[in-house]
Amino acid sequence: MLEIALGIGLCVSMAKIASADGRNGFLWGLITFGLCAASWLIPIPYLRMLIAGIVVFIAMIAVKVIAK
Repeated sequence: MLEIALGIGLCVSMAKIASADGRNGFLWGLITFGLCAASWLIPIPYLRMLIAGIVVFIAMIAVKVIAK
């Protein structure tokens, strides 16, 4: 149950970060949700949400660098 709350919090926080950066917050929220859902295949509890968060944050940085 706590892991679901972590996933929701991660989706909301990445959407807020994206909207503060001038990106589409809804799109980044959906991308984060997809990665959180895919991370359920990793058998390490709680660490999988951290891995999903790091991957999304790196992806956001990569998109920003590529766009410049």
